[in-house]
Amino acid sequence: WPTSSSSSSSTAALASASLPMCAYVRFALAAMIPIVRRSIASFWRVLKQITKVGTFLVGAIVIFAWIAAVLFNGPDATQALPINTGFESFGDSLYTLFLGVTTANLPDCLVPSVQYSRVYLAFWAPFLILTVCIFMQVILATVYNEYQDEMSSKVQVQFSNRTKGIDQTFSAIKASGQHSKKRGKQEPVVTYESFVELVNRLGSFIALGVDQDFLKLVFAALDDDGNGILVASEFYDMCDVLQYRFVVTKRDSIVLLALGDSKGGKFLKRLMNNSQEEPNMGYQFRFNDSPFDYIMNTILALNVLWMIFESYYDLNDLPELGWFLPVDCLFAFAYLFEVTLKLCTWSWREYWQTTDNRFDFITTFILVGAVIATLAFDIPKDVLRYLNILRLLRVVKALNNIDVFQKTVATVVSMLSTCTDVLLMNVLVMYLWGSVGVQLFGGELYAARFGDKAKDLGYFSAHFEVFNFNDIPMSFVTLFCFMITGWVDNVAVACMALAEEWSLFWFVSVFFMLSFYLASVLLAFNVFIAFSIDVYCKLQEQAEEDKGDLEKNLDEIREELAGKGLCLHMEASSELRKSRVYKGLFEE
Repeated sequence: WPTSSSSSSSTAALASASLPMCAYVRFALAAMIPIVRRSIASFWRVLKQITKVGTFLVGAIVIFAWIAAVLFNGPDATQALPINTGFESFGDSLYTLFLGVTTANLPDCLVPSVQYSRVYLAFWAPFLILTVCIFMQVILATVYNEYQDEMSSKVQVQFSNRTKGIDQTFSAIKASGQHSKKRGKQEPVVTYESFVELVNRLGSFIALGVDQDFLKLVFAALDDDGNGILVASEFYDMCDVLQYRFVVTKRDSIVLLALGDSKGGKFLKRLMNNSQEEPNMGYQFRFNDSPFDYIMNTILALNVLWMIFESYYDLNDLPELGWFLPVDCLFAFAYLFEVTLKLCTWSWREYWQTTDNRFDFITTFILVGAVIATLAFDIPKDVLRYLNILRLLRVVKALNNIDVFQKTVATVVSMLSTCTDVLLMNVLVMYLWGSVGVQLFGGELYAARFGDKAKDLGYFSAHFEVFNFNDIPMSFVTLFCFMITGWVDNVAVACMALAEEWSLFWFVSVFFMLSFYLASVLLAFNVFIAFSIDVYCKLQEQAEEDKGDLEKNLDEIREELAGKGLCLHMEASSELRKSRVYKGLFEE
């Protein structure tokens, strides 16, 4: 274990570190938030479950460390790379093998002994197989299995309470004396008037994505058989449909309406619309694969090639040719022409509904503004070239035409919104340990602080000074590197070397590093990885499933509105998407 000779300064550092309590108070207040309390409780339950497996892992490290300290101490240790490097004492053996378990020093730690004799592979092979390949994976499985069990119980309770609540609500507002014959028996029903009253009352307590203008649309979406009343099975979908966000826009622009069936109007429609059959349900359904879409994708490809050509001149410090600026201007105004034609075809609200159009609009006007400023004022031409980098992001937009890319992006976005609880758990761990790290190590990791010992620390020779605990943002960066790599040895050694071995501050530093490894790497981050994989697979399955009755009803309404020149845009809330994934993953 690394040491330092300044025990008195370390004691002072520990004393000063205990004074500021603001970070801990803030965390305690944050812990009062329900979702934070749930994450902490979940974390604690998972921690208790890995105690048994963790005991076996620690035992294996201790036993192999003792064997290594004895084994590598016997052979000649005076060669250029001594065989006992990292195993000079039992404490050093413990630390080296712990690093081996984290894989932070693999395969470096094998080099001294295997270089001396390949026979020593007989020591390393069982150790690595037993700890890294078996015990660490069992810990991962145990952690995630416990998390799954907890989530399964929570989801079942949630959906059970939801079903009971809907049953009670249906019984309370069902129409007296009015029934609907379905599947050969009379069933109670809910009328539109009762449904409106219910939604109005709900709006007093929760924010709904549906306003009064769309209540008939929502009711129609719930009404599977279209008879104007809801039976219990149709009413159960109410919780889902009320969590949709509905927007109705006019489809056609003023220009297109003015052109009507003239030659110009027909030409504009042929140019901007694909060959999809009627009804015309708006930009999202009609622009992709249109003739103009192919034209703009070709221009985009040429623009990318042009930027590669320009980059060749920049990277090789070649003088810019006089015709570079006119070509940049040509591409900028080509994109302005694209925006203009789209707005001549679709209304502003319809155009603005899609994210790629918003991106196009903003970046196009930035580029055109830069072109005009370059031509009218004495602005360096390099500014325009650097702004052209924005066009590279249009390549991503062009990939939206590929069905596999669209589905993958939608799945990843849904996955991130579904994993918010697990992500929050990781953020909480980093915030708590980051706050403590600022108090313990903030302003301490500089060369003069270590004196002659600094030259022996990889922290300074590797220029790791950028990874420190001087403030909360840098603590997050440093601990994030620990989380995704498992262990950052140079930083850990420097922090533990702030005090003499076996001093109070040394024990505090060791506990800080090991506890963060346990809380973040073994628990929170492992849960996030495993849960993300499960969510991604479930979302892929759901994307391939056939549409349910609710989605089919909404599609019929969309087609009906399209006949009136209107476009229906609908988006499920993140909570609804999350509940559907959880139901598929955990509900029996």
